[in-house]
Amino acid sequence: MKRNIIYISVLLIVLSACTSKSPDLVVVCGWDEVFISDISKDIPAKVWTWTGEGSEGLPSFMRNKFLTTDECKPFNSGKNILITSSGGGVAYVERESGNTLFYASVPNAHSAELLSNKLLVAAASYSSEGNRLNLYNLDNPDVVIYSDSLFGAHGVYWDKKTKLLWALGAKEIRSYSLEYITGTPVLNLEFSVALPEDGGHDLVATDKRNILCLSTANSVWLFDTQKEKFIKHPDLGDITQVKSLAYNTLNGSIAYIKAAEDSWWAYYIRFAESGRVIYFPGEKIYKARWLY
Repeated sequence: MKRNIIYISVLLIVLSACTSKSPDLVVVCGWDEVFISDISKDIPAKVWTWTGEGSEGLPSFMRNKFLTTDECKPFNSGKNILITSSGGGVAYVERESGNTLFYASVPNAHSAELLSNKLLVAAASYSSEGNRLNLYNLDNPDVVIYSDSLFGAHGVYWDKKTKLLWALGAKEIRSYSLEYITGTPVLNLEFSVALPEDGGHDLVATDKRNILCLSTANSVWLFDTQKEKFIKHPDLGDITQVKSLAYNTLNGSIAYIKAAEDSWWAYYIRFAESGRVIYFPGEKIYKARWLY
């Protein structure tokens, strides 16, 4: 009986961590396991995990596509996680059950985003069938309803206020509006701006209106979407091989991941404002997103 009471107490603590609005939870991906970690302590604790192998709703032919995950965005106040993999898959997951609600085969998928009206866009990166943006409806898994070419597609961000999709490629950043032609949604290119240097990688919103943050091969930049101008990030500007950026609007913290030398992954998350480093021994970390 005592053991059962202890187990229930631990379970309640874990469930509270998974559902509360906290500045100390991050969603992490990189290898075959996507997990949520409590980083309030120096030794991080996993409070939720997901793999394609064990997810109900994900067809068997899709499961081996999630062996190298590279995106893990929370949506719906953290109740859902949008996962992509360079192995060729996208999965929209219900966090509580771990079930896959939507899936699609996307060559070398590197990011995805939810738009309005149950639409989802996925960035298919370097591949003979990739280098493009694919548009889907959440009610129709694995069915492309619109596509546009974008070389080295790596990052996407939907601005709910302006109703514009921002898409990052290897050499440019683009803006798209969402339009409907005879009832079919399409992405209409509004404009394109060349990057200050090649190698566009991650693209995220910041805590300032009209300012996006993005990484390239050798730098981190702030992009003013109104003035269409780039400036070096004041804290991270000259850091190379930044795979992941994340702004926390609850406490102002900026988490980032710089790849280890001669690799695509790291085993730690760094924090710009404090210099703090949190290590994840034995893990291969590619991206981290704040959960709130």
